[in-house]
Amino acid sequence: MDNLPFTNLKRAKRMQSVDMNWSDMPMGPNWQTLLGLTQADMATKVSDERHQEFQTYLADFLDSEKVTSQELFINLLEELVGMKYPDLAQRFIRNYPDYFAREDFRCVLTAGIAALMTGDLASAETYLREAQILVPEEPAPYVNLCQLFWQDGRMEDGLIWARAGLDSDKNHQRLWELMAVFLRAQNEATYVDEIQREAKKRSSWAGLSLAADLINDRDPFLKSEWLKELYDRGERGEGFLIELTAAMGAAGQYKDLLDVISSEQAQAEEVVSWQLILHKVQGHLGLEDLKSAESDFVILERHRELPKDLSPMLTALKTEINDSIAELNTKDRT
Repeated sequence: MDNLPFTNLKRAKRMQSVDMNWSDMPMGPNWQTLLGLTQADMATKVSDERHQEFQTYLADFLDSEKVTSQELFINLLEELVGMKYPDLAQRFIRNYPDYFAREDFRCVLTAGIAALMTGDLASAETYLREAQILVPEEPAPYVNLCQLFWQDGRMEDGLIWARAGLDSDKNHQRLWELMAVFLRAQNEATYVDEIQREAKKRSSWAGLSLAADLINDRDPFLKSEWLKELYDRGERGEGFLIELTAAMGAAGQYKDLLDVISSEQAQAEEVVSWQLILHKVQGHLGLEDLKSAESDFVILERHRELPKDLSPMLTALKTEINDSIAELNTKDRT
């Protein structure tokens, strides 16, 4: 803590002696380090009153401490926005104008998002346009500009920027959703056909998936059929395969699902995503291949990227497998 590039850390240290509760505080690692908070500190619950107390403290802290590193300034600025404190982020920018780098993508993008969150649409648009010029292939400026134009009622501008973003990333799902919003505002009777045409023109699995849902979200076969056509034409990629196998599972096409994942596993240099392993377990269950389901469930449980908050789902899935095995054993005995 003493090595951090701040000139005055006494008040930050005094926060340690205050009976604060930090659990669920959306705090990034740089702020945790700066305030000297340990993982044990972060393990206790925090009340709404404590949230407000922290915001008040942090506002005062921003005015009195001195950041001596531009890199740390940008990291802290990003975390303030991630913590959903856009007002404090803007205050931070005002306090350190020399560190606000208009040539830095992260800095300008974060400033744009903070301005958007506070309703300062003019400043947000300026920053976000600058961010898009700095890194035109990054989708975040397009997404945030589209959200800004929606808030401002500028549907034509929104549609232009949604299309421009999809030129950069044709399978960005949020941009497809925003495009649908703008097209629907223009003409509710034809917007689904427009989405489908745009998706087919771009050969976009994300667009076709959305179009299938908009046509009939109760017909899983339509999405599976369209995505399988792309698969047969050579479309791959983790996001696509997750979407495809999810659609196949919803359509009860368990054998096709397993064939796709097994083919991917045979060719992959690394372990496939936990989502694909999950779909594989579900496919085995659909075919009542309980031994394979049990075997792949072990792989799923041990997957290094499996989110910790999926424990309830894993428990339910394990129970389903065990119950099915028990039921089968009972039938065998009778």
